[in-house]
Amino acid sequence: MPARGPGQERLARQGRAEEAVERFTLAGLRERHPGVEVESRTVRTALRHALVEATRDAAVVVIGSHRPLDT
Repeated sequence: MPARGPGQERLARQGRAEEAVERFTLAGLRERHPGVEVESRTVRTALRHALVEATRDAAVVVIGSHRPLDT
């Protein structure tokens, strides 16, 4: 078994959590709109570089974000 440090464990947990959120969040949308293809990516790099690279050949791009509600 490969050695894993606390940083690697934290990144692994974070990755699993991100995948779960994506899976559950998009599941309802995919059920309601089965004919719409959805591609979701989680990146860990500078936002502008990720967007430029991801949209380089795209015809349509939809970008969303979730921000905490003000209380």
